[in-house]
Amino acid sequence: MHWEWEKSKKMRNLIPPFIQQQYQQGHFSGKIETASLFVDISGFTRMTDTLMKHGREGTEVLSDILKYLFTPTVQAIYDYGGFITTYAGDAFTALFVSSGNQRIAAKRALRAALETHQFFTQNNHYQSPLGLFVFGAKIGLGFGETDWGIIGSEMAKTYYFRGQAIDSCAQAEHYAEKGELWGERNFLKQVEDLLPTPIRDENNFFQIEEVKDFKVLPAAFEIPEFPADVMVKFTGEKEFYFPEGEFREVVAIFISFKDVPNLDQFMQTIFNLQQLYGGSHPALDFGDKGGKV
Repeated sequence: MHWEWEKSKKMRNLIPPFIQQQYQQGHFSGKIETASLFVDISGFTRMTDTLMKHGREGTEVLSDILKYLFTPTVQAIYDYGGFITTYAGDAFTALFVSSGNQRIAAKRALRAALETHQFFTQNNHYQSPLGLFVFGAKIGLGFGETDWGIIGSEMAKTYYFRGQAIDSCAQAEHYAEKGELWGERNFLKQVEDLLPTPIRDENNFFQIEEVKDFKVLPAAFEIPEFPADVMVKFTGEKEFYFPEGEFREVVAIFISFKDVPNLDQFMQTIFNLQQLYGGSHPALDFGDKGGKV
């Protein structure tokens, strides 16, 4: 669901532009300092259960709802120089690279979070031909070091982001109720002049209820051209050329792991098994509870 280009374009941008840039420059791992944003959208389970009963019509309604919800929220991320690392069903993580200016990165993440929060406050109902659906968002903000990497074989690759920033925004979201915005201490240090005091504090996580008016210049993340034959290595051929969404019964495999000594070898084993037995292109993700495929 990353920034899909029109069909007239050469490709669909299905992986983060940061990863595209690093791959094109011959860089395959590194550390970056980032502000981080985690958004969890409620209401998806009921919506999906309802729409699945309506076949193709349900698929079309689902597509409309996804565009309605994600177009403005994703736009806010990219408008302020961020990029989305992963989607996890009804949630996503976004990063804003500091490039030496911690406060600016944090302010851009905060602005994107506030615009997302405002959207779900004002547009939390969607009236479709198949019923009324209600949504809400919980948002967490973090700050810190992020490890990134590109791994796999010449035929199949994946990427990852992990570290303090990834973990802390997910942990901050755990404290939030629907409609709330929370941040962890390292993030709050970067924007404390924008927040009134005192604010609600639980175990070094803070609820952000009011924010002083502030300005931060947009900084759209440039999306490079990425050849289709290279993109397929990261997405899988079936996924890259899949024409449209649909409901389909599947067997799903979820692998949770911690402390894998050789992540590259681990993923190559999974890619080999996927090639042998079929299935979708494996996706690698890290959060505050470890890694998962």
